Amino acid sequence: MATSTERIFEEGKLTLVDLEKTTIKRCILRNLSVRNSKIFDSMLFGCTLSNCVARDCTFTGSTLHEVITEGGRLIDCQRTSAYLALRGFPPEIRAIIFSKYTRKQLRFIIRGANSDSAGEHW
Repeated sequence: MATSTERIFEEGKLTLVDLEKTTIKRCILRNLSVRNSKIFDSMLFGCTLSNCVARDCTFTGSTLHEVITEGGRLIDCQRTSAYLALRGFPPEIRAIIFSKYTRKQLRFIIRGANSDSAGEHW
């Protein structure tokens, strides 16, 4: 059941829309900006996706940042991901950081150190 902040689009065509926290099924998407969403069995043309999960989709000329894809195809797309900022520290410093905090505290530290922590997979 979708809450008031979640939207579901099924079997339609979407163009020039900005979507966030949306579930999209069997749609044709053109020139969209999609964040923190789930996309299933759809075709995307010229879209920008960030922090999404996509299953059995075809992407053409799109940009995917931190997108988990399962099945489907990518045609002329750019794919990027943010690397954990803690990797830039020497091993001695990382050992000190990890030895001083609990697992729960470390989860928040790692999330904050991530260069793109604005969205989460949901």
